[in-house]
Amino acid sequence: MRTARQLVVVAAAFAFLTSLLYAAEEPRYTINLNGTWDFEQSEKAFVPQDFTRKAPVPGLITLAEPKIEGYETLFFRPGKAEYREHYNLLESNRKPRYNWYRRKVFIPKEMEGTCAVLTLLKSQYVTNILVNGIDVGTSIACFTPVEFPVTNALRFGQDNEILVRVGDRAFLPSEAAGNIDKEKANYIPGIWDDAYLSFTGKLRIWRVLLLPNVSEKKATVKLLVRSFYPPQTTYGGLKEDICRVRVSIREKQSGSDTGIVCERQLKVGRDNLTEIALDVPMADAHLWTPDDPFLYTAGVSLYDGNKPSDAVDINFGMRDFGRKGKHFTLNGKQIMLRGTNITLHRFFEDPDCNALPWDRQWVTKLLSDIPRQLDWNAMRICVGVAPKFWYDIADQSGLLLQNEWMYWQNHGWDEQIRTEYTDWVWADGSHPSIAVWDAINENWDP
Repeated sequence: MRTARQLVVVAAAFAFLTSLLYAAEEPRYTINLNGTWDFEQSEKAFVPQDFTRKAPVPGLITLAEPKIEGYETLFFRPGKAEYREHYNLLESNRKPRYNWYRRKVFIPKEMEGTCAVLTLLKSQYVTNILVNGIDVGTSIACFTPVEFPVTNALRFGQDNEILVRVGDRAFLPSEAAGNIDKEKANYIPGIWDDAYLSFTGKLRIWRVLLLPNVSEKKATVKLLVRSFYPPQTTYGGLKEDICRVRVSIREKQSGSDTGIVCERQLKVGRDNLTEIALDVPMADAHLWTPDDPFLYTAGVSLYDGNKPSDAVDINFGMRDFGRKGKHFTLNGKQIMLRGTNITLHRFFEDPDCNALPWDRQWVTKLLSDIPRQLDWNAMRICVGVAPKFWYDIADQSGLLLQNEWMYWQNHGWDEQIRTEYTDWVWADGSHPSIAVWDAINENWDP
């Protein structure tokens, strides 16, 4: 006769196996990589022989334990108040280092045959990723997702080593878009937003954007579809495949199906990105406002022929934000914005910051509870964007945001700026809370 402990173990094993079978049948399966990673620093760009520290993801390197060398220089507080017109990042006395994150993750055998992508929603500065010793890519983006296909580097049915090298601000190349704030003294590296592995079919939803249009009673769904089919390598080989997109709308809170469904079929290029747009009718929609932040969920499914290949859920609100004369308007009516500024990236330099920016209870108090107490309806995310879940909370709370890139001084090359700003809108543009997109403030650049 089995003991209660044995029954619990058997039940847990059954649940795990069932989840694997279920995951293998779903069009997208995700492994959350948030949590504690091995951590170490080095002066040269070589993998450390030993990892003597632990660090949380998401977070910054100042959260590593034991503390990193030079920790106190990142949180210097003068003995008395002093005036500094600006700080020059080129005058820092801190020696730049490479920051290494390491984690092992088991990949179920059932996922073999799928296409895997590793995602770090935000990581700064200069992020290089190795999977099982294979270099899968490098990114200089600091405020937009770092994503690389990793299928060919994975070992299915085994443990896999993920190694992420994050550079110092001093290593960011000239072409990178922004990352200068003259009132910041230090720029602290880290993987500072969610990390995960996701598995799909050959056709993947790379980006999806929900654009509401209250006046025209519709929402436009825009997608970038990534094909992982190999490119044409022989004369007469396939260059395109048939893709079908299906969008269904339901109410987020109740889960009630609205009955709104749209489909479109088209050809997508192999080993390429294809942009797709669908107009979804939203007549008599429940509008999103600060007093009534009503959200819908768009279930977006991708079919490779008739076979499910990928699916994601995107929350959105039906609202139009604009300007009429000297006044802002929301859904055609004048609105007065009442609120304050949040300079999150300066707060990173406060020793009392700790892990608060990734504490959902603390962020909810900041973006929802306090604004309601003070009758505020707006905030400016000032000189640098926030982790994604901040915008999710603002969506649910009815908070309007002016979302500002960290770009005070002139920095960056035109093409890279265009690339990062475009991905910025693709990545965050579905949030009804983001009312004003602020590319540059108190400055001028063509």
